[in-house]
Amino acid sequence: MHLWKASTLVLTLALGMVAGGSIAVAHEQPHMQSALDHLKAAKTALEAASHDHGGHRAKAVKLTEQAIKEVQEGIEWADKHPGPKGNGPGPKGDGPGPKGGGPNPKGNGPAPK
Repeated sequence: MHLWKASTLVLTLALGMVAGGSIAVAHEQPHMQSALDHLKAAKTALEAASHDHGGHRAKAVKLTEQAIKEVQEGIEWADKHPGPKGNGPGPKGDGPGPKGGGPNPKGNGPAPK
């Protein structure tokens, strides 16, 4: 077997193992994994930009790298601290109604003026 074939095979197997680990995390934390994937894509796009835009592109790259690190640390933290699933906030509109607003439709609150 040629050296390049052997090295390609080893690299392919290594990448498969890394991707397999990411997929397992994605099933447990799909939103965090999705955010991480989007941040990495944003970093790549920012790095490919042709101009620095007055230093804003470079600053955006640094902040994106910081965000990637934070998301990775959040995923690692969650992996080390398993807890009950679904204890995050529910979808909007899932909680109690607005407080102290307008007239009470049941008629037992303050009368409208």
